[in-house]
Amino acid sequence: RLTTIGRYPALTLAKARDEAKRILAEQALGRFRPISVAWDEGKQQFLADCHRKNRPRTVNDYARLLNRHFPFGRKRLTDISPQDIYRRVDRLADRPGEQHHALVAVKVFLNWAHARHYIEDNPCSRMILRQRVNARDRVLSQAELAAVYRTAFEHTDVFSSIVALLVLTGQRRDEIANLSRQHQERDDRRK
Repeated sequence: RLTTIGRYPALTLAKARDEAKRILAEQALGRFRPISVAWDEGKQQFLADCHRKNRPRTVNDYARLLNRHFPFGRKRLTDISPQDIYRRVDRLADRPGEQHHALVAVKVFLNWAHARHYIEDNPCSRMILRQRVNARDRVLSQAELAAVYRTAFEHTDVFSSIVALLVLTGQRRDEIANLSRQHQERDDRRK
């Protein structure tokens, strides 16, 4: 593989030869320097890889979090330090949920980059958040839940049907939204 060591005359021919010998020696000893790629280039490869393995919503969340909170642009992955990550994550201290999700997204991305040998070590592998995300302390009252159900039941669109099923079953939004027509027809035949 072609590796650029430097430009002449800033780097003399003798120094270039010495550097080439050092690189060949590292390869012979099994010590490889990571391939240096830019943040944006690595991020695009990561998201393309995620498209093959993850659900679209997961990929969209990773893209949103990485684009919004970690705009490193053309900076090389090897040049990103733990302090760079901490500075970005610390800005989200007033939103602990978003802070947690941003840290998880960047950890997943940098673990992927480490597995691809783009970086030697994940700069945020030992990072933990001291602040805990509090559970919600507000839930709908019986009267509010009944009002939501009545409103959903009165309408015939798909969204209203999903809301009514959520109220009746207590299941998660995606579980109800991903029900196929076959599941619904099979349940209708049992009646």
